[in-house]
Amino acid sequence: MTTIPGLAKAYYDTWRSMSIFHRIINEPNRSYSLNIRAILVLYNQKKCTLNKLAKTLGLKASACSNRVNQLVTQGLVDRVANDSDRREILVTLTPQGTKMAENEMDRRYEAMNTAFSQLTQEEQKSLLQSCTTMQEALARIFLDMDI
Repeated sequence: MTTIPGLAKAYYDTWRSMSIFHRIINEPNRSYSLNIRAILVLYNQKKCTLNKLAKTLGLKASACSNRVNQLVTQGLVDRVANDSDRREILVTLTPQGTKMAENEMDRRYEAMNTAFSQLTQEEQKSLLQSCTTMQEALARIFLDMDI
């Protein structure tokens, strides 16, 4: 199957714009926290192996293990044995870590809503439809990938 001319460039340009928007929303006058990223990954995935967390964060397993140790000490995450494979350790959020993730998501949604409020109602509806279409299309493309 062939693609419509310009689709790849339009997607790339959209991705770049979204990356800039993401940085603005997630890093307001502060350094981007790897701890927050780790907590949000765990919030979305509920639990994951150290290796999968490291891959998602773009860290080496040893660096990720050190980061998880810090989060355990802070009472934000726990290490638990995998019920189906006792040799494997899973990382999960504690109630305190879950609360931190929820507070961070609330802050991000508020920042996004403030930014989107600058758009007209028609632009907001169009953006919502475009986002929904993009999510559905990407879900079909990556259906068989372990992401």
